[in-house]
Amino acid sequence: MEPAPHRAISLAMIGIGSALIYIAAAMEFPLFRYYAIPLANLDRITRSDPRAGVTISVCILLLFGGYALGAITLGCWRPEGRAALLVLLPPAIFAITLIFVYPTTSLDIYDYLFRGRMAVRYGANTFIQPPAEFAADPLLRARPFRFIPWNHAVTAYGPLWELLSQMAAMVAGERPGPIPRHIDPWLQHLMLSYKLLGLGGYAACGALIWGALGRLAPERRWQGLYLWLWNPLVLWESVAAAHNDAWMAATLVAAVWAIGYARERDPEQIILAATGAFLALTMGGLIKYIALIFGLVVLASALKRLENRGAQLALLLFGGAACAALVFCAYLPFWQGMETLRNFSDRGSLFNSSWLTALALLLGQLGVPQGTAQQIASALGAGLLAEGVAWAAWRAWRQPARMAAHFLWLTIWFLCVASAWFQPWYLVWAMALVSIQPQRLRALVAVVLFCLTAMLSYVAVSFLMPALGWRADSVAWNLLLPTLVFGPPLLALGLRRAAPAGTRPPQPGPAREAQA
Repeated sequence: MEPAPHRAISLAMIGIGSALIYIAAAMEFPLFRYYAIPLANLDRITRSDPRAGVTISVCILLLFGGYALGAITLGCWRPEGRAALLVLLPPAIFAITLIFVYPTTSLDIYDYLFRGRMAVRYGANTFIQPPAEFAADPLLRARPFRFIPWNHAVTAYGPLWELLSQMAAMVAGERPGPIPRHIDPWLQHLMLSYKLLGLGGYAACGALIWGALGRLAPERRWQGLYLWLWNPLVLWESVAAAHNDAWMAATLVAAVWAIGYARERDPEQIILAATGAFLALTMGGLIKYIALIFGLVVLASALKRLENRGAQLALLLFGGAACAALVFCAYLPFWQGMETLRNFSDRGSLFNSSWLTALALLLGQLGVPQGTAQQIASALGAGLLAEGVAWAAWRAWRQPARMAAHFLWLTIWFLCVASAWFQPWYLVWAMALVSIQPQRLRALVAVVLFCLTAMLSYVAVSFLMPALGWRADSVAWNLLLPTLVFGPPLLALGLRRAAPAGTRPPQPGPAREAQA
């Protein structure tokens, strides 16, 4: 049906207001003014001026306020024909604008593009060779490692991402050849190419959300698509900062979509659907390894649905063989023995903005050697993650149809409890998962609030921390920041609406339970 005039006008006005804020960001932080300045980030560009911090905070609050109002305005409306432009056109304008915004909050795009350049121009293997081995490159030589923050580290990602990265480098014009003399035009072309790659992940995940909701909750299709496409954090992290998390999030959505095709009591359908979900998660793990933690959840759900040992064994053999073949093919161009897996062990010493970071720092203050303190915190985080995976798998065994809900629970557990290294762009995963279950209002409110506090953490780091005179490696700061970021969404997630005395909450039907 067509929207009421006031609903259409409201959605259009929210889109215009949001577009103006994104255009203001492009004018204040233009990509082509700052892209060739070494290690330029938000606090260096603004010099941590409190007025800039207040302005940015107000803009973030306005964006999320408009986003929430738009979700309420849209409701369960199903636009048709030209009316669909009210949902699709504004985020297209937002994304195109953000291509030309400098990524003030993260320098990861420089790591992406330089590793892509290493592989294409110099024939390097990014799994065993760090950027520091190519110090003669103009992106590094003017001042030691001036553009690349992680210059002594091999890639943190999987081979599928490295292949996508190589494609982006080739699109930017990189070809095998000698060391170039100048930064430009290579850097400019690479920046644009990797931003387009981030835009591709954002669009691909949106398409998968649309497809998955057609199976899981067709009446909520437009609402779920809106939640993804208009989300300020998703737009910023995927397009402005060009992070690769939207690509990984797309595989999580694909896994939920695939398992949704399993028919009850049809072993062949269950095996095929579960194998499709395993392959999707394997592709996610070949982008960012963390996607692999969801595999056991899918396995528990599938085994519960299969009633005989023969079908369960067939799933293990068929699904395992398909995933092993995919991993083999992905790693084959890079394989140099076990050294190729070095990036797994390198991640154990990373700590940032988490209670585990505060624990490691506190142990150091108590006299525990730094390496030992980090090992204790990392081991505790790994144990908590294993516990979360086991609990999510048990939930999937008990309620095998609620795959999206189990995925979302495990994601929140990892981000808030088990991860020693938290970054705001990880919320892209949670936002994709909650977008395919928009009927879960409490979870939706909590995740959107989490996105808001995560974006405000950039303001906290660049403006609040200098104002307080605290250090980033202090125990106090690493307790305060997670409290500010995790506290409000966890509180919202824990709140339950009390039922009136003498009444029982409505019980969901089978179709609704499958969608939850």
